[in-house]
Amino acid sequence: MRGKSGAAGATRTPTSCFRGTRDSQTACGPSHFLWNDDLVPTSQAPGVIEAQMGWAMHVDAETNPRTLKNFPMQTTCGEILRIAVDMMRDRGIMLCATVHDAVFIESNVKEYCSRLPDCRGMLGGDR
Repeated sequence: MRGKSGAAGATRTPTSCFRGTRDSQTACGPSHFLWNDDLVPTSQAPGVIEAQMGWAMHVDAETNPRTLKNFPMQTTCGEILRIAVDMMRDRGIMLCATVHDAVFIESNVKEYCSRLPDCRGMLGGDR
């Protein structure tokens, strides 16, 4: 699920909603933006924001509102990467490092070519 078409299909939303400014997107799906905007006051009051899988971040009056609005996306992507790393490790793939949304694996060329499709699948796409 990549790009405008993937997002539109997954949410059953017209592709046009994923073009242009936030104003045009708000008209198509205002509930997302209301929820996202509400993250700021509901996180500042208790002093913490917590992700679905348990990641938590201290919040105070100095915390940038964009940080709070971006927190759910960043923590979810981090969890997807963590799960993919666990799956790779369980399959015997030698991991050297993770970098943002990618992994470096240790492998000889022959093995690398056979492992690459598996790694891509575990990361959720074909790049």
